Amino acid sequence: MRRGEALLYHGDYRNARQLLAAMGRRLGRDAPGRGGDLATRHRAERRQRRLEHELLTRLLVPIDPGPRVALAHAPDAAAALVEALGAAAALPGVLPLRDLLGMIGAHEWRRKGVDVPALGARVHPRYGVFAPVRGEHVDLVAE
Repeated sequence: MRRGEALLYHGDYRNARQLLAAMGRRLGRDAPGRGGDLATRHRAERRQRRLEHELLTRLLVPIDPGPRVALAHAPDAAAALVEALGAAAALPGVLPLRDLLGMIGAHEWRRKGVDVPALGARVHPRYGVFAPVRGEHVDLVAE
């Protein structure tokens, strides 16, 4: 994956998630140190995040028409996939597992809502939309 190649995973969904987590832990060992001035540390952190994104999105999973995640023991993600990709998505295809997990999580946030105490309400964000879950941001906007 560091050479720019992707891995199309065909095994068990749970094992795919474990592989992704293990890859993330291994990348975490390469995290930038705490030395240097603030600007240098910030740039190092951004480089590390970009590398993490580039490498972890190279673990791909097959998506069949329906839409359906074509792995053993995969959850029913049809509603999440339609919500994120649209009903006219060209399938079959592949998705980065990391993006699929984000789509499933965003679907649950949209369905259940996220409590925002500063607003006195719940928000129901869609996939790809910043969800105001950090209290200090919401407090600033509310003021």
